[in-house]
Amino acid sequence: MENTDQYMKSLTGYAFPTVIVKEGDADRSIRRWICRVRRVLPSVTGLQAFAVELQTKIGMIVIDAYKDFAPMNQIERNLPMLSLIRCDDHHVVAEIDLPSRNIKIDETLVIGTIGFLREIDSAWDIEDLEGIPRRYWFMLTMEDPEAQREAQE
Repeated sequence: MENTDQYMKSLTGYAFPTVIVKEGDADRSIRRWICRVRRVLPSVTGLQAFAVELQTKIGMIVIDAYKDFAPMNQIERNLPMLSLIRCDDHHVVAEIDLPSRNIKIDETLVIGTIGFLREIDSAWDIEDLEGIPRRYWFMLTMEDPEAQREAQE
């Protein structure tokens, strides 16, 4: 293939995990992302604590983004949730629980997915996501717009 990079980048769009309607809550859905990481993962307890921290952090980003545009009870129904399942020292499944498209507020799906995966990458260096090397996943390799602005100032 002439342009392997472009080809591999195009595959990432097809590698997103299947959306699963959350059992007992049709207004929420789950995607299970399989991450292979470079650093050794913490214990199950450590991963659970990290997931709670991330939920709080990403939740605050969503609240700050929408507090002037939507009622708080609607925002709270749209907060992304995360479970981390440790498979071994270098594999973790990130179960990202998000509002279904019919109740979402704008981009909470994107904020939650990208936010959680980038934080996992920052903590443990994702080597591949869904079996595709990290370098082909735009959502992991894109520059942080705020960091770019700060660098320009």
